[in-house]
Amino acid sequence: MKRTKIFLREHSTECALIAVTVVLFFLLTYPLVFSFHKALIGTLLSTAGDQFLFYWNYWWIRFAILDLHTNPFLTDWVFLPYTNVLVMHTLMPLQGILSLPFQLLHLPIPLIMNTFLLLSFVIGALGMYKTVFLLSRDRAASFAAALLFTFSPIILNRLPGHYAFTIIWYVPWVLYHTIALFSNP
Repeated sequence: MKRTKIFLREHSTECALIAVTVVLFFLLTYPLVFSFHKALIGTLLSTAGDQFLFYWNYWWIRFAILDLHTNPFLTDWVFLPYTNVLVMHTLMPLQGILSLPFQLLHLPIPLIMNTFLLLSFVIGALGMYKTVFLLSRDRAASFAAALLFTFSPIILNRLPGHYAFTIIWYVPWVLYHTIALFSNP
């Protein structure tokens, strides 16, 4: 109990950032919050996007690796009898591989996709907060920068269906570790 209180006191800004990011995510993707387990962003709003292509990507990676025991970057399941190379396709193999344990638990793919997207926003916001705080030592500026980065118009514009452009969590963390590496020799 004492450790929890100390953790919350030392990391209150980060906890607030996580809470604000989750609330803003659900406000900006409304009405997704009511069908988080069965709908994809953009399908409820009749906006054009590639949501079902990314749904297929998650399914294909599991099917190729676990059922066919083949390379997921090659398929003859589209445009049969020709083999298609998916190297230049927006396959998102990291998310597909990370989703395998959850797919083996028979969780719905939309739930997995929406959870990964929410986690991308949260982890990206935390990464930008840490990066700006490393440079400025100002919690308010870091908090604002994290929200501005995470909910920037270009990301929100691509949110309904262009998932490959919204998975941005790694950008601030690469910046953070690069700056930390060169600032502390």
